[in-house]
Amino acid sequence: MEDPNSRNAPTALWFADGTTKTDVIQVSASDVSDTILVMVPKSELGSMYAVNFVVTIGGHDGFGVYGYRPVSTEAEEWKFGGADPTWLINDIAPRVVDIFGSKDELTPNVNKNKPPILMSAISTSVVLDLKYPTEYIAVGDTLELSIVVNYLPRGLSGYKLTVELSSNVAKIVDVEFPDWAVLHSSEFTSPTSVTIKAVDLNENVNPWDKEVLLAKIVIEGVFDGIFTVQLSEYTLDDDLGDKISIAIGSGFFETFIVTLLQPLPGCSNPPKDLNNDGLYDDVNGNGRLDFNDVVALFKNMEWVIENNYEKYFDFNKNGRLDFNDIVLLFKMI
Repeated sequence: MEDPNSRNAPTALWFADGTTKTDVIQVSASDVSDTILVMVPKSELGSMYAVNFVVTIGGHDGFGVYGYRPVSTEAEEWKFGGADPTWLINDIAPRVVDIFGSKDELTPNVNKNKPPILMSAISTSVVLDLKYPTEYIAVGDTLELSIVVNYLPRGLSGYKLTVELSSNVAKIVDVEFPDWAVLHSSEFTSPTSVTIKAVDLNENVNPWDKEVLLAKIVIEGVFDGIFTVQLSEYTLDDDLGDKISIAIGSGFFETFIVTLLQPLPGCSNPPKDLNNDGLYDDVNGNGRLDFNDVVALFKNMEWVIENNYEKYFDFNKNGRLDFNDIVLLFKMI
């Protein structure tokens, strides 16, 4: 193994079995944008891979000799700053030294002749997101929202999150924790805000686990309106006690809608009252009266009754939903 601190040390791919490949990486630098660009052939990359580079003595990004950090997990090229690009331009530093091909190969110290591959910081491709079955919630009904991390390169020791609703058209009524969260707590500061904490005491969350559930937040619709779910505080620590750098997913930018009625099965939108008479003639919620409204109501009569929505579709005003209501809706078109 050549000394990576050497001026002439080659840029190389290092694999978990200790083998290397040279002359397959293209490295360039710009002192204008203050970045270093590394390009790796797609053929050398597995479906799960991490990239680390070593900073030689005098490196400018604070990691020091054999200081590692991941750059990306799904790309063919990487840009990173924080090191003086003129060092690379002058053929001094830094050097790309490690690329690993699969999850099973990502094991520390697989070759004693190599530096350890434990990462000292994690990629911002770790995403904290909100998963939901629908963006609609009816007044008095509940909607379950799942807070999920897409993957955890160095596991998870615990987290603290503060979840807030942007409006009081809905309220938080419950928090459910996954089985791995043996030690957990939830503290409500208002009907629209809760702080949740959990610790992985039994180390059930492993490095590189994907789609890890942190908690489920149960929301209840209060009255018509819209709201978003926000994180005013979020801290996640990995198995080494380091803070995980994360990005916030699109679910936390979604607008949720509280309606009087929820969408009927097979319909994308909740029913609408087109003429403000208290009867919901736009059954499929597409903004107009059409023949599909008749079909949707006919196919979902039992569902309407089970959900106590009969009065909203009682067009003959006899106090119940029946086939005559279907006929009357048909005649309205």
